[in-house]
Amino acid sequence: AGLIPRIKISPLPDKKTPRIAVFACGEHPLLSLASATARLLEPKGHASDAIHRCETRLKQPNAQGTWDGLTDLVGQSPELRDQAVILVVDQGEEIYSLCNDDVERTAFLQNLMHAVSAEFPTVSVVLTLRSDFLEQTQTVPAFNNAIVNRNVLVPVMTRTNLRDAIEQPAKLSGYRFAPELVERLISETDGNMGALPLLEFTL
Repeated sequence: AGLIPRIKISPLPDKKTPRIAVFACGEHPLLSLASATARLLEPKGHASDAIHRCETRLKQPNAQGTWDGLTDLVGQSPELRDQAVILVVDQGEEIYSLCNDDVERTAFLQNLMHAVSAEFPTVSVVLTLRSDFLEQTQTVPAFNNAIVNRNVLVPVMTRTNLRDAIEQPAKLSGYRFAPELVERLISETDGNMGALPLLEFTL
């Protein structure tokens, strides 16, 4: 939760303040990526034609069969040459739980993998993924290897952790939840696999 503000305060070496786009995959991850890419390219407003152009390019592998659309789109922008581009994929498990198109899923993951491995432009991806979906990442070995080699495993939250996650952000904003509501939210979440995204959505 504090990663993006920290990156904005302490940008990557030799780079200006990073250009960051946060998005969830949803049912059509390529469209979601296209929308995020359009926001990066045109931060003052991304029209539907820009999103369509980005989506079309993301769907097209190059002559060698490599999904380099994201790398190509970001690399064409003069404004992004001196900036670090950071894509934050929230609830990454949606590429398995909501997207039913294997081709689209593969194209989405391959676009991300190519972009982060390219020397230019500088693209980083932060992807959150529920641990119960780790097995499904094996369908794209490079994606699975990236997760295994570079993952930050967040331990299971205790009831105290859950209470802090519920109460502290509200407190910082000058609000307070009724104690009985906090207890119910904790009871509904504690020990229930996959409940954290639902708690996040509820809050």
